[in-house]
Amino acid sequence: MAITFSTPSTGAGTIIDSGGTTATTTVLSAPASMTTGDLDLIFSFIRDSAADRTQTIGTDGGSFTDLQGGNAINGAAAISGDGRVWYKSAAASPGSVTVTHSAAVVRLGLRLRCLGVNLSSPIDVQSGSLASGNQAPSANGDMVVPAITTTQAGCVAVAWMLYTTGFVLGGGEGSRLTCSGWTATGFNHNTNTSASSQITAAVFVKDIAAAGTTGAATFSFSGASDGTNEGWLGGMFALAPDAGGGGGAGARRRVVFFG
Repeated sequence: MAITFSTPSTGAGTIIDSGGTTATTTVLSAPASMTTGDLDLIFSFIRDSAADRTQTIGTDGGSFTDLQGGNAINGAAAISGDGRVWYKSAAASPGSVTVTHSAAVVRLGLRLRCLGVNLSSPIDVQSGSLASGNQAPSANGDMVVPAITTTQAGCVAVAWMLYTTGFVLGGGEGSRLTCSGWTATGFNHNTNTSASSQITAAVFVKDIAAAGTTGAATFSFSGASDGTNEGWLGGMFALAPDAGGGGGAGARRRVVFFG
């Protein structure tokens, strides 16, 4: 079967957008109908005025695996962002999951139900290191997460981006960042408050029908004109399909979101 994803929402608690409110925890609800046989995938993004903030995740019928994570540092303004990705096989009766932060911070979080993933070896390949830099919103197209190379047919590549501000970004909520050639997941947010408590993050996906390169994920800003550099961090990984899910190199495939 093809890899598919639940459609996240703030109303369901599978997207958390803290606005300007700070806290030491983020609590993410379980996506509807998630159960054994699904992959439970969690992203957490924070921003603070101190460097090297850390994040840890709780359990839900078992421990999560730490997949990717790191700090985005804006050297000019001493602003730090931290992005983390975790996964595990979903619990039979999943509950909420708490991510704990090392200080009270503004937060964005995402929890996805992923179907059709090979649970015995869910990650086909991932970035050897995270991409990072300092970038002004006016310089569109320069936040590039390098391509990875899948080893089997039927994978879905997942690319994510964290930007340590959002105050100057144009576009409505849900259109802060673009990534040409990739499919939006429904998670493309910033905390949309004052300049001192902004964070922007987005997750995009792409079907990779045949084993091979995913192509780079080039993130651009929507309608921004500010020239101030801010720190950014991005990563990529590919989910492996369950047995019989690849469909062969010539199969017609598309990313599907439901719910």
